Amino acid sequence: MLRVRLPSYVARGSLMLFIALLWAAPLASQTYIDLAKLSYAVTPNNNFDNGQDGNPINEWNLQIDLPVVLDKKSVLITGFTGNSLNVGLDPSLSDGSQLYTLGIRLGMNQVYSDTWSATYLLLPKFSSDFSNGFRDGFQLGVATLFSKTYSKRLKFTFGVFTNTEEYGQLVVPLFGGYYLSPDNRFEATLLLPSVAEINYAVGTKIRLGMNFDGLGATYVLQDSNFSHAYVTKSSNEIFSYIRFPLTRSVLLNIKAGYSVFRSYKVYDRDDKVDLSLATIYIGDNRTVLNTGFKDNFIFKFDLIYRFHLEKKPSAD
Repeated sequence: MLRVRLPSYVARGSLMLFIALLWAAPLASQTYIDLAKLSYAVTPNNNFDNGQDGNPINEWNLQIDLPVVLDKKSVLITGFTGNSLNVGLDPSLSDGSQLYTLGIRLGMNQVYSDTWSATYLLLPKFSSDFSNGFRDGFQLGVATLFSKTYSKRLKFTFGVFTNTEEYGQLVVPLFGGYYLSPDNRFEATLLLPSVAEINYAVGTKIRLGMNFDGLGATYVLQDSNFSHAYVTKSSNEIFSYIRFPLTRSVLLNIKAGYSVFRSYKVYDRDDKVDLSLATIYIGDNRTVLNTGFKDNFIFKFDLIYRFHLEKKPSAD
């Protein structure tokens, strides 16, 4: 019998889709592209639901994009993403598990008219503890996003993302957009249900903002603690941040936030679901093999390389 479970956390998706949303914009509205981003996040005091103390959670992320402009209407998208995550999955374990993701982006941004464009992406990756090298943990994602540009300051985006997660097939409908106020102070970028960000310029260089990351991932486990398993990461993270430029093209974000309904649930490799539609699991009868976490604070730092599509205004 099919059973539908509505998880308490908000969203599942991939940060790579947030990059894809930005790629739908350069030929239409935005005046910049973020070509590289290095992030570090830490939860210093991680506690389990049973009251026992856990190890800190440390996570590194690296994203690099290398676009190739084919003509005025076509851009070839290439990129790389890497992730390193150290997390203690159960209070009975003295050491944390080291999890990794290595993936690429390959696709095309195509402009069809003055108002319509589309982004098509293949997102293959390996996601595991790499105990068996590259023999386990291959996943394949596909994203399609259509964008309608209303002006240089307003764009609407919709599409779909699907990925072969370790628990089965994931399908996520997507909608969002981009808005920049006439005075260039307020900016909003959305790709729901995964990511949302707003910021406001204070003075000429500083921006204050908030962002939501409702991201998920799955990793194969083949270490001595869990020899035939996978972990499903879900984390709804709400941040406030300050952004300031180190140079015109290099930006630094300093963030403080809180995780809501964060979990790293471990399942047997043979324990699957029939289908996942965003936050809805169909046919979910899996058995959790570890102890859950409590919500906690997160501190994060982003170093961004931004390529400007418009020349810097000359001083009068």
